[in-house]
Amino acid sequence: MMKEKNNTETLLNSGTPIPELIKALRNEDKNIRKDAAEILGAIGEEAIAPLAALLGDEWWVVRYRACEALGLMKETDAYPHLRAAVSDERDHVRYMAAKGLGRLAIPKAAEDLEPLLEDENPYVRKMAAESITRLRG
Repeated sequence: MMKEKNNTETLLNSGTPIPELIKALRNEDKNIRKDAAEILGAIGEEAIAPLAALLGDEWWVVRYRACEALGLMKETDAYPHLRAAVSDERDHVRYMAAKGLGRLAIPKAAEDLEPLLEDENPYVRKMAAESITRLRG
């Protein structure tokens, strides 16, 4: 676990430009996609607009990783984008949007998550419940 964090920090400190990191979210290797999402999340506000643009991507994996990065950055400006993603057609994306909203510490986001308590996917329901608890706790 610690080694993974160091690799991410090394990549972040290498100054990889945002467009290259966005491109890496489409890589065949899931570890590269994961690292890119973590780095974009660490970059923060500057990466919000390019990540938000990916929420309409055809490949659900790209939308999933974009939600992951938006949630990791814990920026309130990510809220409307994660809020929109809770209605994504793909359950993986809804799950990560729910997780991201829970990290934002915006209490009104709990209302956006309530419909997911009835989601067809049990993992989405569980993450929505956990995030609502975190936001209202």
